[in-house]
Amino acid sequence: MATKYIVTIDIRRIRQALHLTMSQMGMYISIYYKGLVKKAVPGTRVNEWEFGYRPVPDYVFTASANLLLDSWSEDRHRAPKGKRGEVDVYYATALNEPLGELFKVELALGESSCADQCDMYKRVRIARIAQQRYLENLLGVRMWYVFAEELGPEPSLDREDLYG
Repeated sequence: MATKYIVTIDIRRIRQALHLTMSQMGMYISIYYKGLVKKAVPGTRVNEWEFGYRPVPDYVFTASANLLLDSWSEDRHRAPKGKRGEVDVYYATALNEPLGELFKVELALGESSCADQCDMYKRVRIARIAQQRYLENLLGVRMWYVFAEELGPEPSLDREDLYG
């Protein structure tokens, strides 16, 4: 199996943001990679990946990202509308620090009433959506359901309103 060095994704940060032990993370990686698990990835292997003793297989990045996205979606849909921005910043930062920063700036600009910042808000939003699409392509995941207001089929990917 091919391995990737996706330096923009830190599986340790994801695991810690989800408050999982290494053993729990190994179990979830197995579930997200293969479905029902007969043999979980050992916690020691997760430790070796996190500290760079072994190269991280690409499926681990994808499984970790999907696990985080599912938790993000659940927490975001449970949060009151006024708190969703904070949820987005937390999970986006766990997935990718630059994405988290874009969410943070977008949230701050969105709360401002200054007309000059309206144009800046649009630019930051475009950058944030571009970063999300980049991560989707890199990791082989979809993020649209995190921001969906209701369940249904996946909308076409050319719509910018997909991403909140």
